[in-house]
Amino acid sequence: KLRDKLITNNNVKRKLSSYAINNEETKIKIITSYGSIKIKLYKDTPLHRASFIMLIKKKYFNNTLFYRVINNFIIQGGNSDNDNVMHKMAKIGSYKIPAEIKYTHIHQRGALVMAVQEQYFKDSSRHDNSSSPYNFYIVQKGPISDKYMDKLEDKYKIKISANNREIYKKHGGNPHLDGAYTVFGQVYSGMSVVDKIS
Repeated sequence: KLRDKLITNNNVKRKLSSYAINNEETKIKIITSYGSIKIKLYKDTPLHRASFIMLIKKKYFNNTLFYRVINNFIIQGGNSDNDNVMHKMAKIGSYKIPAEIKYTHIHQRGALVMAVQEQYFKDSSRHDNSSSPYNFYIVQKGPISDKYMDKLEDKYKIKISANNREIYKKHGGNPHLDGAYTVFGQVYSGMSVVDKIS
């Protein structure tokens, strides 16, 4: 039965944990009309890695778009208004991936991150950090200054560690997103392609 095959919020941990054991890949390549982006996936975010690998093997991402592109910030992909994308989702399931936020994985330039479901309510106590399996983004922002980070700390009421500051100064990124979304991989080749898309 299709219903037994679908991933739901009730069986997501069990199904993805099982999938992770039998599918150990940690490297992927995103092929775009601008060139290829190679990414290493983290082993310590097993549910996110498993979901992403599964969707790749089911050809879910084929012919989807980077549909939300904000220069000097991120490129977001994985979804599309195309009807066949909705049909693919219907065959896989409606589920959210439990958050696997690690403070060692930050939003530095080239980070691969899962978006969360759109949350339009204003009550921050009801915010849910679970990831949307079908929407991912790659951090594109370049190096940032201490002055800029001081402003982010003030605006978002956050603290950027000395170690993270060095990474953000050298490589770039979006420190104000840390702790809110699961970072589960890092681009190791093809950031020039990310820049072209953005």
